[in-house]
Amino acid sequence: KSQEELTESVQRLEKSQRALTENDLKFEKRLELLTQSIQRLEKSQESLTQNVQRFQDEMKEFKIEINKKWGELANRLGTLAEDIFGPGIPYLLKSLGFETKGYFFDFKVGPEGRRRQYDVLIFAEAKDGREKVFVVEVKNQGRSEDFNQMKSLLEALPELYPEVKGRDIVPVLAAFRFGEGVKTYASKRGVLLVRMGGEYLEPLNREVLERYV
Repeated sequence: KSQEELTESVQRLEKSQRALTENDLKFEKRLELLTQSIQRLEKSQESLTQNVQRFQDEMKEFKIEINKKWGELANRLGTLAEDIFGPGIPYLLKSLGFETKGYFFDFKVGPEGRRRQYDVLIFAEAKDGREKVFVVEVKNQGRSEDFNQMKSLLEALPELYPEVKGRDIVPVLAAFRFGEGVKTYASKRGVLLVRMGGEYLEPLNREVLERYV
């Protein structure tokens, strides 16, 4: 009987050992699968990182290109305003009783370092024979802050371009539209406002010209 019990114990031990071996094999297999999953995940993460980097690089290039396009568009719009208002100002002045004697477009004057640019400069003669110089700044939209720039340009002009001395200088701000309060502010400072109207260009505060008669 003892021999039989010993045999059964050995058999149970062998069975347990086989079961343990099978479990070890299963564990190793699961560990292998887990390792493969981790490797695939790491590979996917690496691929995702590369894709994110490519996307960031593309967005950076896209932003640079967009900024470039906006800059080009802004330049074209600025040129468009000058191309529309520049040639039309002499005709407007003629309708207001002035005869154009000289006309400068995109006028640059002054030595290097002090050079100033004037969008339009027009020498004109009033009906009474008095000579005027219309200094025109062209904007897409006229704002109150534009007057400080105009003041600086007007103050510098006689020194940089002595030909205007002895003539009444009439500041003009031409724009497609004007911000709120600009007309009142311009009239107080003696600046003629010009905008597009039913017949090409029209003065917005014609009464300003009475100061220069």
